[in-house]
Amino acid sequence: MPKKNYKSAEVIGKTFAVLQHSFDKLFEWGFKKMKEKSKKKKKTKNESKIVGILRRIGGFLGETGEQYYKKYENLKKKDK
Repeated sequence: MPKKNYKSAEVIGKTFAVLQHSFDKLFEWGFKKMKEKSKKKKKTKNESKIVGILRRIGGFLGETGEQYYKKYENLKKKDK
């Protein structure tokens, strides 16, 4: 039986890998920015309670995302 040409499958697979990597980097950047923004030193007079709560939530999500990606990278290294 002759071998089939799977060039299109290879291209599609590589495209999916690039897309996944791009989304991972985008989310990693977003989590880092959330964490950085939450570290504002002082509350200003004009800042409402809602903004303060959102800042703390952003900091929590940023830290969660950072820990996720650290663990994820370690797990990928173990698989190799």
